[in-house]
Amino acid sequence: MFLKPITIKGVTRLYFYESYYKDGKVRQRLVETIGRLDELLKSYDDPIAHFKKVAEERTAQKNESKALTITINCEAALEPDEDNLKNAGYGIIKDLYLKLELDKFWRWKSRGRRFGYNAEQIFRLLVMSRTLYPGSKKAAYDNKDIFFEKMDGFSLDDVYHTLDFICEHQEALQKWIFTHSEKIVERDLSAAYFDCTNYYFDIARPDMDTLNDEGQPVDKDGNGTDKKYRKRGPEKNRRPDPIVGMGLLTDRNGIPLAYDLFPGNESEKVHMRPIISRVKEEYTDSRIIFVADRGLNTADNIYFLNGDNKGETNKRDGYVYGQSIRGADAEFKEWVLSGRYKKKDLLDDDGNKITFIHKSRIYPKKIEVNVTKPGKKKKGKKTVSIDQKQMAYYSEKYARKQRSDRAVMVERAKDLIRSPKKYDRVTSAGSASYVKNIAFDKTTGEVILDKMLELDMEKILEEAKYDGFHFRQGV
Repeated sequence: MFLKPITIKGVTRLYFYESYYKDGKVRQRLVETIGRLDELLKSYDDPIAHFKKVAEERTAQKNESKALTITINCEAALEPDEDNLKNAGYGIIKDLYLKLELDKFWRWKSRGRRFGYNAEQIFRLLVMSRTLYPGSKKAAYDNKDIFFEKMDGFSLDDVYHTLDFICEHQEALQKWIFTHSEKIVERDLSAAYFDCTNYYFDIARPDMDTLNDEGQPVDKDGNGTDKKYRKRGPEKNRRPDPIVGMGLLTDRNGIPLAYDLFPGNESEKVHMRPIISRVKEEYTDSRIIFVADRGLNTADNIYFLNGDNKGETNKRDGYVYGQSIRGADAEFKEWVLSGRYKKKDLLDDDGNKITFIHKSRIYPKKIEVNVTKPGKKKKGKKTVSIDQKQMAYYSEKYARKQRSDRAVMVERAKDLIRSPKKYDRVTSAGSASYVKNIAFDKTTGEVILDKMLELDMEKILEEAKYDGFHFRQGV
């Protein structure tokens, strides 16, 4: 690290820079902005000399922190019941930790904060423990002596308090990791992949928001925004517990770019846009193709990424979304099943030849999007036309899987018809869709037996027509 004065339009500012290697060349990057020289002269007799010394000290600290010294006394003997087992393999993880300069990030964010403990050390312990020994925060604290370097001077309560500090700077941390990861691994932002998951909490009741007169969530004193996150929603494993949703955006190589958390009772469809906006504003302004599953395929998300898509030299972002063929309109189903497909031979992971069959078209499509008119709070609708590339694929391997999965559900549907008292709304999930006249009691979830149950052969045959077909749309 070194001090670099830069003068622009007669005003000199001081910066910390550092040198690094990339593509066989020495490059420089900004580490920290110190401030204007004329302002610094009010606090320092010689700001340049002072901050040169600071740069030297930080460089020395960085070099010292990279070293892991182990002293072994070959003459020593173990006492009975003595446990001196230490993990040395975490040195590899610590090397990556230091290359990302996460120690420096937390020292920077800790300046001026009177913790009474080392927040960076606690964060480092949590990272090492989560990587090597996944478990609770208490487990990480209880096993902190497993590492060669001492991690002490803090309590379990301090670990929990540090979580609020980490949360406070989570977005800045995500950006820092992205920026500093470029010297370790190549980041490819030509495409980005987005998906959502959720975490359930084994608690009796969901969190309840405190709302102000406008219906906005506030803290217990009625000040600020304090939205609670643990709410009941569509949990991945069909559990009834309160959940918290998480959206994750990765680059083309599958390396995370950014994430966000949201209340479990909110739709994942609206949480893709804030993460993408943050990446576009803070990380890069280059064109990115965003890839997501059909759960994110909404008119608003399409329009957000690509506008009306009419320009000859369109610099808007692109997208690739999945969509259900069985749920599409009649015109699209007819196009999927008719016409010629192109064939291409590929190899699967085991080296076996598979035939890839596909076709595509440019299709003018009208979508209805939500808009907020100037001076009005209530959203309206408008219809826009987009030129969408639609792609259909066929895979015999996928067709076999769909036939097999449906056969299991059909057999369960037959058993449901024979013995409806064995099933309820939850246990009949999937198979009930193949049963005509089925209904469930809203209170108990039991099957209502007021109508004759029949196997829905029309639906089974209709679904079978589209076995093996995939569909993607995008620009």
